[in-house]
Amino acid sequence: TTLPTSLSLSKEYFQSSPTLPVKERSKSSGSSKRKKRRKKARTSTSDESDSRKRKKKRTKRSKKGIKEKKEEEKSQEKENKETTRLEQLKQSLKQDIRDFNAHYEEIGKEIGVHNYEILSLLGVGAQGRVYLVRLTDTGQLYAMKVFLKEAIIDNAKSVRSVLTEQRFLATTDHPFVTKLCHSFQSDERLFMVMEYCPGGELWTLIKHQPHERLNEEQVRFYASEVLIVLEYIHSKGYIYRDLKPENILIHLDGHIRVADFGLSKQAEVLPEMKAVRRRSKLFVRNVVFSPVRVR
Repeated sequence: TTLPTSLSLSKEYFQSSPTLPVKERSKSSGSSKRKKRRKKARTSTSDESDSRKRKKKRTKRSKKGIKEKKEEEKSQEKENKETTRLEQLKQSLKQDIRDFNAHYEEIGKEIGVHNYEILSLLGVGAQGRVYLVRLTDTGQLYAMKVFLKEAIIDNAKSVRSVLTEQRFLATTDHPFVTKLCHSFQSDERLFMVMEYCPGGELWTLIKHQPHERLNEEQVRFYASEVLIVLEYIHSKGYIYRDLKPENILIHLDGHIRVADFGLSKQAEVLPEMKAVRRRSKLFVRNVVFSPVRVR
């Protein structure tokens, strides 16, 4: 068959061609392009979203890193300040210990630990030990409190407790208060030498009584002496704050000796003053009891 050469025949030829119409091919091609564009748009949107997420994560990590760095710097600064404060406090406490007043009552000369003979251990406390000692020159027995400087220097409360007791006893003269006879120090220790009470603690005395209790006459006797000594302590401007049978000693003469003034505190208001600071940790509100009728 010969192909037509005219334009009209050519149109007829293409119309009779078994291939898809031109319009249908164009429609199919456009649909494919639109799909590609949509896919590309989705891919682009997804890439932008991933990029934003990554950027957000980087920003978050950066902010977190900056925050952690600031917190670390703040913590380090606080630690440095605390270290400086503790060092200053330690130096201050060392100076206080150097000012530990020497006290040589009844001796009139300087003495040291070499002048005493240790006989036995009387007790162990939170801050030191108590020994029964003998002064070699006179043979007199004493109770010696020994504090290790290294053990108390890092604790301000411990240092102040020792110094408070030493200063109070050095300025106290009362028959019912433990007498401080000598105090001194070495390079490593602090020493307080006090009168020895062979009767032991009031607590031990109570434990050895029938039914582990004092009779009425004993209660009146010891309670009256405790009240007398508390009145004296308050008149000196101090509050005892550690009254218990273990801190009440029985002397050879049968009278009490109040001991262990480490927790004592100087009052902020003197006893003769009427005004008392409210909510003070040092004072307790007075309680008035109803009178009891005795037949």
